[in-house]
Amino acid sequence: MSSNENAELPLRRKIWFAIFGCLQNSMVGGMLYGWACIDRSILSASTANGGAGLTLSQTTLMFSWASCAAMVSTLALGIVLDRYGPRLCSVLAHAIIALGCQVFAMSNRFETFALAVCLISLGGPGIQVSIVHLANLFPDNQYLVLSCLNGTISISFAVFAMFDWLWEKYPNVGFRSLFGYYALVVLVSLVASAIYWPDEPFEAPEKEYDPLEFLEPTPEEDYFEATTAHRHLLEQPLDSYLRADINPQLVRHNSYRASKKALDRGDEALISLKDQPFWRQFCSGTYFRTVLFFVTVCFLANFYVASFSTEMADSRNFSYESQRDLARIFTLIMAAGVLASLVVGVLMDRIGLDACTALTLLLGQGQILILVFVPDHRRWMIFGFVVYVFFRQFLFPVYIANLTAHLGFKYFGLLNGLGFAASGIAQVFMASLVQVVQGDCNMVSTDPGEDTQTVDCEIGRWMDLHVVEFVLMGLLLLAPWIESREKLRRQERIQELLRIASQTSMSYGSVSPSPSNLDDHARVGMEL
Repeated sequence: MSSNENAELPLRRKIWFAIFGCLQNSMVGGMLYGWACIDRSILSASTANGGAGLTLSQTTLMFSWASCAAMVSTLALGIVLDRYGPRLCSVLAHAIIALGCQVFAMSNRFETFALAVCLISLGGPGIQVSIVHLANLFPDNQYLVLSCLNGTISISFAVFAMFDWLWEKYPNVGFRSLFGYYALVVLVSLVASAIYWPDEPFEAPEKEYDPLEFLEPTPEEDYFEATTAHRHLLEQPLDSYLRADINPQLVRHNSYRASKKALDRGDEALISLKDQPFWRQFCSGTYFRTVLFFVTVCFLANFYVASFSTEMADSRNFSYESQRDLARIFTLIMAAGVLASLVVGVLMDRIGLDACTALTLLLGQGQILILVFVPDHRRWMIFGFVVYVFFRQFLFPVYIANLTAHLGFKYFGLLNGLGFAASGIAQVFMASLVQVVQGDCNMVSTDPGEDTQTVDCEIGRWMDLHVVEFVLMGLLLLAPWIESREKLRRQERIQELLRIASQTSMSYGSVSPSPSNLDDHARVGMEL
C-alpha cells in the first residue's frame, strides 16, 4: 500500500491493525520458547496419563531442531514477504503452524513429534515479519510501536504454560486434545489474515520536498552527498529493495543519485556503507561483528531454555515439584517480557545502540553469575529469570537495530535472513552440548512421590559451562567498543572531507572543477 493511501487511513483503523498484529504474534509467534513448561510434564509423562512419553534427551533434541528451523525460516519467509506481501506470508505461516499442531496431536513416534515441533517453529517467524510494516502507520512513534509489535511474541510463550495448566487440572485432557484444538484456533487466525492484511506492506508517509531537490545535482553537490551520511534509507526504514515495485521516491533523492553516480565512476569508497553493494556490506567488519554477536548470544539464550529442565534435574537443588513450579514461573515471566520491550525501545533512543549492545551482554553475564553463585536459592533463581527475560528482550531488537543503523535497508531482508540462518545452524549443536555437560541425575525417576535428592548420581559440568559462557560474553563486549571507535574515526575523516569540500566549493565560482581537484577528493575519500 502506498504511503499516500496509508496517510488516508483513519487513526482508529491504524490502531486496530496494530492490535490485531499484536494479538496474532501473542498467540503463535513464539510458542516454541515456552518449552520448559511442558518439558517435564506433558512431553515426558506416560501416554496413559495423557503425555507424549518422551525422554529428556529426546525433548532436548527436538527443541534443538525446532530452534534451528525457526531461525532458518526467517530467511525463507522473509523472501516470501518481500516478493508476495504480508497477506500471503501470514497465511502461509499460519497454515504451517496449524499443520504442525495437528501432526503433533496425531503423533505416536519421536520422529513425527520432532517433525510437528519443527513445523510449529517454522511458521512462527512468518507471523513476526508479516506485522513489522505496521510500525510505518505510526511515523511519530515508529520505534516504540516496532518494539511493542516484536515484544508481544513473549506472550505466546505462555501458550505451553496454559497447556500444562489444563493438562494438570483436567485428567481427561491429553496432549492430543490440546494441540488438536489449538490447530483450529490458528486456522481462525489464518482466515482473519486473509481478510484483513494488505497485499503490500504499509509504507512510511512521504515527506514534502522542495522541487529544486529533484534537479540534477551539481558536481559540488555530488561530492558533498557522496561523502556524508545518507538519510534517504533511514527515512524509509521498512521499505524493501527486493520487491518488484520499488518505491520510486527512493530514486528521486539527490543523495541516491549521487551515490549511484559515484558507484558508476568506481568511487565506491566515497559511499556510506548503507549504499555499498551487497558483497561489500556482507564482507564488512560491521556485519561480521553484528552477526557474531547475534549468533553467539542467541545460541546461549536459547540453550538456557533447551537445557533448563535438564540442569535443574542434575543440580538436585530443588524437589521435582519445585522444579515444575519454577519451570512454570520461568515461562510466565518470559511471557511478561513484553513489558521489557518498552524499555528496550526507549533505551535505544536515549543511550544509543553501542551502549545497548554492551548492556545486553552485561545482563547475560548477570544471569550467569546467579546460576554460578546462588543456584539453590529460590528467590534468587526467580530474580535470575527476570534478568534473563530482559537479556532476551534486548537481544533481538538490538540485533535488528544494529543492522539497520549501520547497513541500512537496501539489502536488509537478505542480510537479516542470513544472520538468522547462521544462528539456526548453530542451534543444531545445542543437544550435543547438553550431552557433553549433563550428568545422570536427570535420568532419575520423576515420580513426585520419590525423594530424588538423596539418590547418588553425577551432577555434570554445568558450572564449567557457565564460566565459559561468562568469558564469551566478556569477549563480545569488544564488538560495540570497536564499532564505536570506528564511528569516531569515520566522523573525523568525514569532517576532513567536508573541510576540503568547503574550501574547494569557494574556489569554484565561475570556474569549472578540475579533474585534479576531484582526484584529490577521491584520494581522501578512499581512506574511509
